Amino acid sequence: MSSFRLYNNGDVWFQVSGVSHSVRFAHVVDLHLPPRSLDAAPRRYHHAIQWWDIDSGRPHERLPQLLDEVRACGVDFVFFGGDLLDFYDQDAAVGVVELCRQRDLACHFQFGNHDFESLHVRYVTHELDPAVRRENRAKLCEHWSMPAPDYAFTHEGVRFISLDCPYEPHEQSWGGRLGNDQVEWFLSELKHDGPIVVFHHVPFNLPTLEHRLRAIWNGALATLIDDANTRRVHDAIADHPASWALSRDTRMPAAKTRSAGLGST
Repeated sequence: MSSFRLYNNGDVWFQVSGVSHSVRFAHVVDLHLPPRSLDAAPRRYHHAIQWWDIDSGRPHERLPQLLDEVRACGVDFVFFGGDLLDFYDQDAAVGVVELCRQRDLACHFQFGNHDFESLHVRYVTHELDPAVRRENRAKLCEHWSMPAPDYAFTHEGVRFISLDCPYEPHEQSWGGRLGNDQVEWFLSELKHDGPIVVFHHVPFNLPTLEHRLRAIWNGALATLIDDANTRRVHDAIADHPASWALSRDTRMPAAKTRSAGLGST
């Protein structure tokens, strides 16, 4: 038997029968960190970088305080659920790991749709560049100690699954597409005998989310593409007796982070 509670401050608590103690984690999404210094970026990009820095609330200034608050909550780990970076920048990527290390915070990472982009893709073409994606994903896996774009880990009996959702053009917009091999790997991970939490940056296209998502994305949905693979993953999560899925948009609208936990009923 399982249930969940959503609190006004954005905290989510999943309650699971048979779990003898609590597991707490912070889910941090869409910080869009720019470079910590403009010195390494060509001057022609400076205005765009500065504009996004302001629009995102100067995340480099806010991140240390955010991590202090996360640490004060006594979480077991923090999970960065995608678009931590506004585009690929090694110094910014490694800097987050160092900030967590300084606070003795265990950290895990997931790709969004911007973390791997080059400056030119992010601010000029806005087009998918598979070669850039492959190269920078490999670098980020190394920076963030990710065994692969899709991976899983177990903490105190709870299985956490990080499912990559590569963006691609779809119906005059963008959507996340799951591959055949991904889905087979994911279904094998669901065989875990215990609670499961699934992180996926791009949300499912659900009726309860459509109105808000269209408002956020200027009329577009920007969800997982509704195909056979997406439906297999969705139905498998729905049919599992103790699994929950967290994406960038399954949170309070203005929140950039949430505290979540699992405990006994």
